[in-house]
Amino acid sequence: MSGPKCASYRLHARRDAERERQREANLVRQAELLALNARCDGAEADIEQISRLVEGLRVRFPGDQIPLTVPPTNRPDRLNRSALRSYLQELETFVASAPNALEDAAKQAISNTDFRQAVKSTAKVARVVGGTAEEVLNAYAAGIARVSERGDVDNRKKVLERLLSRNRVKDLKSTTLSRLSESYLSTESQASADAIGVEIRLQIQRANEREESHKANRIEAASLLDQLGSPAPSKWASLARELELTAAGGCEFTDSIRGAALQATAEVKSELDKAEKLRAADILTRSLSDLGYEVAEISNTLFLQGGAVYFRRPGWDKYCVQMLVRPAEDTANFNVVRISEGEENTTDDTAKVDAAIETEWCTHFGQLIGDLDAKGLTLEMRRETPAGKLPIPLARKRDMPKFPGEATSRGRRGDALTQAHLRPHKS
Repeated sequence: MSGPKCASYRLHARRDAERERQREANLVRQAELLALNARCDGAEADIEQISRLVEGLRVRFPGDQIPLTVPPTNRPDRLNRSALRSYLQELETFVASAPNALEDAAKQAISNTDFRQAVKSTAKVARVVGGTAEEVLNAYAAGIARVSERGDVDNRKKVLERLLSRNRVKDLKSTTLSRLSESYLSTESQASADAIGVEIRLQIQRANEREESHKANRIEAASLLDQLGSPAPSKWASLARELELTAAGGCEFTDSIRGAALQATAEVKSELDKAEKLRAADILTRSLSDLGYEVAEISNTLFLQGGAVYFRRPGWDKYCVQMLVRPAEDTANFNVVRISEGEENTTDDTAKVDAAIETEWCTHFGQLIGDLDAKGLTLEMRRETPAGKLPIPLARKRDMPKFPGEATSRGRRGDALTQAHLRPHKS
């Protein structure tokens, strides 16, 4: 049991079912778009690599036809899931078949080249009879050099594979990196190769850093899009599409987009907060009514601008509870007050009625807290004063709002209540 109370309050939004369904559907759509575009990034990177391999075969074997047609990488609208699925299926089907096709083409080209070389060698032997010892030794030395060079290239390939394995960007498309890789393998100087290796490491490190930044931007854009709501207010429809594209990796998260999004979400949050605080007054009115309290008129701006509201149990004609709301502090103070015509002295009989009313109020207070919380308004007690420790304050009748039916029944009900509280109990 307690007397005056102070509680902090907190509104927890109750989204309507349709709005919540749309929000969840939008989050699922964003996740699917992000996944589809990520798979497209990977497939396009594979296509680019296959294209380079095909071109390399054609350069190496100019006399052979390489029967492999690489599909174009013209990605459709990044927000069109159906088109993305079809595009992705085409690329991934080709990528899956490409290794065997490349291997067959390479084997055929090598076989054709070996055959042509054998024909040329036979013709040369037929034309040249013998040769000097110097020519034989030079040819042997050149062969040894080619074997040694082949060994250096193989070692560098292993080093290059280790370097490229550090790349975390699946769709890394860098002409500079491709050129550096080719130079690393072809340069004759080991010192030059070492320097090129350092530059490759830097290129990969920068690419990884950019990818981390892009990933953070996509997450931020998705969060801001969610804060705009689903569907977004019509005035922010264009911005919502830009955020959706950014979240899907389809465009850069520029400062102008970020600034507009932060301003928009701040406005949306302000409007939602205002709507929730307007709703809080309705929650309070319904809870008090559902629990049988008589309620003086409550302003719908109570939780926006602050103020006092008065309510009472049936029969409390000369008493009521004053609830004082302070939005700046998010607190509400509750006090039982006695309504008087003017200055009054507290007698023993009045003190007994005061104690009885305060006890009854405390008995029902927990029920009020529970009902408010169920409807979306949570009260957390900060402090409570023991009942009877402080005298019940007086409130002038002329300063009080009207309660329902007050004009016709005040005197009769008030006298009956007072007599009921003062009637001695039978032992």
